[in-house]
Amino acid sequence: MQKFLENKTEAIRRIKIADHLITMTYPIVQDPKLLKVILNNLYQALENALQAFNTFERLPQSHNNFEILVNNCKKRFQKYNISESYTEFLLEIHNLIVKRQSADVEFIRKEKFVFSSKDYNLNIVTKSQMKNYIIKGKLFLKQLLRVIK
Repeated sequence: MQKFLENKTEAIRRIKIADHLITMTYPIVQDPKLLKVILNNLYQALENALQAFNTFERLPQSHNNFEILVNNCKKRFQKYNISESYTEFLLEIHNLIVKRQSADVEFIRKEKFVFSSKDYNLNIVTKSQMKNYIIKGKLFLKQLLRVIK
């Protein structure tokens, strides 16, 4: 029960941090490097929310593997009328994080945060893209919190 509450409160805290950074801090600072921090906070919020849901549903622990965690929870999402599109969203955020962590080069280009692998597969994160991710993340969290109260 303690781990459940910790994950739930941490998810709420992280999504608030990400939202504050994109709506309040970013317009003042205008530094696209903040997009990396915002993306990390969003990811941690989603991961903690899924861990809380996982504990609530008494599903087997995934040992910090996000894809397994999503797949375990995905089976239960239908039970609570949580849209299938959120699963794709969760995996999209996870893929962005994995690509950023394994990126060889990171740089800023025209208000965009760009990271690239050795074979020059570019991934670009923009402010508007990040705002959309946060909106979708907040909606997902709202639906999940409605279930796990």
